[in-house]
Amino acid sequence: MHVPALVHVLDFPVHVATATSHFVLAMTAGAGTVAHVASGTFGGTVLSRTVALGIGVVVGAQIGAQWAKRAKPTFILRGLAAALLLVGARMLYHALVTRRMS
Repeated sequence: MHVPALVHVLDFPVHVATATSHFVLAMTAGAGTVAHVASGTFGGTVLSRTVALGIGVVVGAQIGAQWAKRAKPTFILRGLAAALLLVGARMLYHALVTRRMS
């Protein structure tokens, strides 16, 4: 949701909006992870999964950044729109399935 808001409301260029959104999400995820580690809710398997996920995110972000440099802004926006549509459809599906089961 950050990218469309930055692009359409604040008139950011798509590439800048994408990078800004990634930065905001990285800081939020990092702060949340530190809070969970500090509170003791992470441990053992959860911590190792978090580290593995973090490594994957760092590697994937580098690949995505290189790819995004060559991508056209309209392609990035359409890709994000498609991803949001799929996530919304999945959430709706799970809400309907859960409702039927209860």
